[in-house]
Amino acid sequence: MLPLSARVASALEGEPLGLLADAEIVALAREAEEFGRIADALRVQVAGELDARAAVDFGEGSLAHRHGCRNATELLQRVTQVSGRTASTRFALARETRCRMGLGGHVMPPRFPAVAAALGAGALGCEAAAVITRVLGGLPDGADREDVVEAERCLVAAACGTALPDGGEATLPLHADDVRVAARVWAAAIDQDGAEPSFEELQRRRSFRFGAEKDGLVPVHGAVVPEVAALFGRMIDAITSPRTRRVDEGDGAGSAGGRESGKSSSVRFVEIDPDDLAGLCGPASLGDPDLFAPRDERTSDQKRHDALAVIAQAAALHDGMPTLGGAPVTVMIQVTAAALEAGHGTAWLTGHDGEPTPIPVRSATHSACAGSRQHVVQDETGRVIALGTRDRVFNAHQRRALAVRDGGCIIPGCTVPAAWCEIHHVTEHANGGATHLDNGVALCWHHHRTLDTGGWQVRMRGGLPETLAPPWIDHDTRWRPARSPLRPPRRQRT
Repeated sequence: MLPLSARVASALEGEPLGLLADAEIVALAREAEEFGRIADALRVQVAGELDARAAVDFGEGSLAHRHGCRNATELLQRVTQVSGRTASTRFALARETRCRMGLGGHVMPPRFPAVAAALGAGALGCEAAAVITRVLGGLPDGADREDVVEAERCLVAAACGTALPDGGEATLPLHADDVRVAARVWAAAIDQDGAEPSFEELQRRRSFRFGAEKDGLVPVHGAVVPEVAALFGRMIDAITSPRTRRVDEGDGAGSAGGRESGKSSSVRFVEIDPDDLAGLCGPASLGDPDLFAPRDERTSDQKRHDALAVIAQAAALHDGMPTLGGAPVTVMIQVTAAALEAGHGTAWLTGHDGEPTPIPVRSATHSACAGSRQHVVQDETGRVIALGTRDRVFNAHQRRALAVRDGGCIIPGCTVPAAWCEIHHVTEHANGGATHLDNGVALCWHHHRTLDTGGWQVRMRGGLPETLAPPWIDHDTRWRPARSPLRPPRRQRT
């Protein structure tokens, strides 16, 4: 056990901390934490032993029953006065770091021996230990055991600042928040399909709703997918940061550093051929794609979430949005070339809280068409081999032209207007598709994300988009032209 330092002993005896110099108070914080880790390790060990003796299986002979308690949690709470949450945390960590009894009565090593050793030695804090065991313990049973062992050793070494298992040099110890990020990266590397199978589950659970007004405020409830949270987080940063500047604030009249001010949204009239006006009121063609509009299966909460995503996307691209460091609001998405080419796996974005957040590669692929996101492509060593630019994003002039042509999301039955749509490359940009009007179509946030899973297909024919509905919607499975509200329906020739 570590000897009690003079600084810690004096502090425990009541010496005023205000008398210490800056360097001494920093050193005391470090030394106090070292002794705190020893105490925490003992607390976990005691909790583990108490948990084993208070097992319900022991019935009246259990330690909890003999002390008049329902279970180990109540017993630990009464003895230590900690919360139920703290007791559960100690029990969970103890179960992962205690030696176990095998079926034959022999003693088995802990599930996470490296964590147990570092925790017992006072080199690893309970918070970091809990993060490592929780993240690695949540991997599926099919995960390679050698990979999990290597991840545990590397994470413990990183958290303690010791030499890596492969002989690499020791680094500065990571704090618990960085350990959590590193553990998530390891888990994503070990479980290659971890993010992808959850894509549909994430889409199902997304929601956004307003509560009832109370005392002049309206509460907001829901859960948003990481890319939407990241976009809103960056927008909030741009608005609240003291270093931001509104884009219409120049350096003075005629300043080259500012943009044109006084811009605002307004109604715009598009000239239509007078001969086409009658067609707008005429009977719909038998090929009218709206006849095959599918039923929207989204819940009300999901619809509100998607509307929030659309609003965020439109706001991020608006000229009036403040900039960050002189650049438009942009969410950075990090992805490996192999995952991008395979079309599945995990990508990483800088989340709304500034921390790396895993998302499915499918989400990253869909978001690449939006001007508010930028891809950083790396090889297996981490070297940056490609950086997405705005050259692959449809510019404002192209978006206005597509708004006139498509009128809104081209999926039949969808009423999202063009101003709130993303522009999708029909032939993917990565596959040589041009950022050209003849290769772009307007899709709302929801249909853009579900284009490869919802059964819809899109193609261009003669510079105009066509859609193919899923067989359960259109039994004829025919390609049908997408019709803008500004263009009369096509008439069948007789």
